[in-house]
Amino acid sequence: MHWIFWGSIIAFLVVINLVDFLTWRKYNFIDQEKSLNRNAVEADALQEVRRIDHHNMP
Repeated sequence: MHWIFWGSIIAFLVVINLVDFLTWRKYNFIDQEKSLNRNAVEADALQEVRRIDHHNMP
């Protein structure tokens, strides 16, 4: 009966590692998307600062 318990734990760990390995690229794309969003937000913030500076010029 112990082999059923240990076999199921080992099978579970193997499946978790296989899913993690197969979806590694997907996680990489998520990181790239976050980076693109961060760049867009930074560009919007700089544009807003320039707009405010332009309105405050004498």
